[in-house]
Amino acid sequence: MIDNVENQATSQEWDDSLIMGLRRGLPQHSGDAEGILVSLAGAKVILTLEDGEMLELDRVELMAALQPPLRILKAA
Repeated sequence: MIDNVENQATSQEWDDSLIMGLRRGLPQHSGDAEGILVSLAGAKVILTLEDGEMLELDRVELMAALQPPLRILKAA
């Protein structure tokens, strides 16, 4: 069975979520965990960092990146 990710992504309502993450690579970021607000707006996933910086991602592309690749099994 193959999930229809696009239909699955648009058929459910979700509230905003707060997740924790580490930002690395810049001297002003101490390496402490910071909150990231995850919001869904149609086909977009919006990540809002503590400093107000926002990242917009395509919802279907993000879900596909987080799922293991599909495998096609040959019948015995």
